Amino acid sequence: MKKTLVAIAVLFASIVFAPSVASAWSHRGYFNLYVLGHRFHAVKVKNGTYRYGTQCQLFVTVKFWAPTPTYHRFQARITLSSGVWIRTPVFYNQGFGERRYTYTHDTGPQGCWAVNYNRVTYLRVHGCAGYGCYLRPLY
Repeated sequence: MKKTLVAIAVLFASIVFAPSVASAWSHRGYFNLYVLGHRFHAVKVKNGTYRYGTQCQLFVTVKFWAPTPTYHRFQARITLSSGVWIRTPVFYNQGFGERRYTYTHDTGPQGCWAVNYNRVTYLRVHGCAGYGCYLRPLY
């Protein structure tokens, strides 16, 4: 009986006094942004989980609609509610219709800020058309 009470007390103390662990979160931002005829309309960001050891990673999906299958290059800058922003690598589109670009950003070297909840507040995209076109980095 005494061992059972001690075990229950230890379990209760570990639950009550355990450090709070940030949970996984996600947010979708909706936009109506046109760049070279392409309509960028949604951005989803979510962080990883402690279970899989990806809590410092930010998973980003940019959704857009392409009017033609001609070759275009794009780069997006996504600003979050905490003031931090991420810039995607340059990505290309050579298809027609609903498209998506998915990117993973590791925030570990920057203090692992992805564990804190953020909302998508601003989207900026620039692009160029044709093979060999050049995009300056988006700041």
